[in-house]
Amino acid sequence: MAAIELSKDVQVTGQNGTEFKAVGNPTTGAQLVELVTGAPVPGSSDTLEATQLLVASYTSRLLSSTGPKAAGTAQATTALQVGGTHNTSLPTMTNTQEGGFQLDANGRLIVSALMNGFTPEVITTATTTLVKSGAGLLHGVTVNSLGTVASTIEVYDALTATGTPLAIIDSLTLSGQFLYDINFATGLTLVTTGTVAPNLTVSYR
Repeated sequence: MAAIELSKDVQVTGQNGTEFKAVGNPTTGAQLVELVTGAPVPGSSDTLEATQLLVASYTSRLLSSTGPKAAGTAQATTALQVGGTHNTSLPTMTNTQEGGFQLDANGRLIVSALMNGFTPEVITTATTTLVKSGAGLLHGVTVNSLGTVASTIEVYDALTATGTPLAIIDSLTLSGQFLYDINFATGLTLVTTGTVAPNLTVSYR
């Protein structure tokens, strides 16, 4: 790939006839976008002729044709790089929030929550248990020991035992691990029943 150098002006015309000019400066690397002609800004009567907008102040070479260097060797030219952030505790996101790349303590990209494991919750009684409030992911349920007399496990996406269960496990006859890897939006609630309750471990995040 050839390097792109902003040492010359480049003019681009959009589909609507609006013209933009990228003004390059190989010394400072400053880039200006100049609207030469075009329609007024929506809600304004301005013609916007010769209006300049400062876009960024990068180096004059955004892409390098030299390719990657050996480990520990400095680049001959400045290449565009993508970085991330290290947090000892990963951020908890809510709806519509944006986030950046997360790095571990050695600068390696965290590409899956599976690398960080899941939180376990052990339930040993016949009861209704709110495992987590809010959105998350149910990895699985492990039935460690069976219950007796009509023993079941019901899983809900709710703060209480309401709505349609996400899963129902017959803990009177079935033991072992049940994997789901499903998202829940409101909360994670489990209902365990039986004269003798099953012993189970819930894995979630």
